[in-house]
Amino acid sequence: MFFVTNSIAAVSNMRLTKSPKYVMNKQPLTSCSSDNSYGSESSGTISEISARSTVERSTKYLDGLVFDSRWKEATEYVKQNGRLAMKYRTSPQFMNTNEDSRVLPIHVALTKADVTLEYLEALIFAYPNSLRKQDSMNRRGCLHIAVKSRVPDRIVSYLMRMYPEGVTLQDSMGRVPLHYAVSNLRSLSLLSELIAACPRSIWAQDKVGWSPLHVAVGTLASSDVVKLFLSKSKEIITLTTTKGRTPMFVAKESDNQNKDEIINMLADAQKSLESLPVFQNMRDAERRSKNVFAVMSEVCLA
Repeated sequence: MFFVTNSIAAVSNMRLTKSPKYVMNKQPLTSCSSDNSYGSESSGTISEISARSTVERSTKYLDGLVFDSRWKEATEYVKQNGRLAMKYRTSPQFMNTNEDSRVLPIHVALTKADVTLEYLEALIFAYPNSLRKQDSMNRRGCLHIAVKSRVPDRIVSYLMRMYPEGVTLQDSMGRVPLHYAVSNLRSLSLLSELIAACPRSIWAQDKVGWSPLHVAVGTLASSDVVKLFLSKSKEIITLTTTKGRTPMFVAKESDNQNKDEIINMLADAQKSLESLPVFQNMRDAERRSKNVFAVMSEVCLA
């Protein structure tokens, strides 16, 4: 491809237009004269290689600082080299998955429970759009990663303020951050904050139909978590998984130390729900439809 003898200038133009990803100097190239195009192309290629090598070395250096939790140095380095905040890298088995994932520095930082707010602020200032990005493997956003990695509540709150829509984001398994906040036994105050940011998130179901309430009754979550969910909506006890399992079914099968208390809470919610006129109307409608079906069956069999 590169051994074209008719027009070296044409080769130069073709190569330059095909590699914009690593072009650090975006000044127009029209100042290079056509009879000196060989020299311009050659020096441009060397410049690109040098720039690429510099970025890769800088990326590795930043990753090393983060790995060692040298947050002050990492913060200053990002402030001086802001472009690194938008530089993707491949992370082997990111967050204990079986596959590698393409991630940004903010994703890597949020896997560290001791990450500082100052470092995150530097990354977001350099690349605000990073808050909207997800890792390539599991499609998890910053909030997913933060609640799973048990970073401090104040940092999760900061991420919610900076990008409220992140609360509604579903990953590749259909889970919202609230699912992971429950399964990772995050504080009741953080759960309340997540729900307040998006009340409908208590209704969110993943790809197999598990809601946050299913997760709460099926894990080691406290009964206070279940009480919190039921205080927002008792109707969520009617949600079923793809296998038809209600929260009550999951609770009875769980090893939760508060199992009996949780079952009683769900039973009380069921009674309260059944006492509502709208629920009674639904039951009456179901009975009527069954009676109509029975009559139609008799007619067909007659």
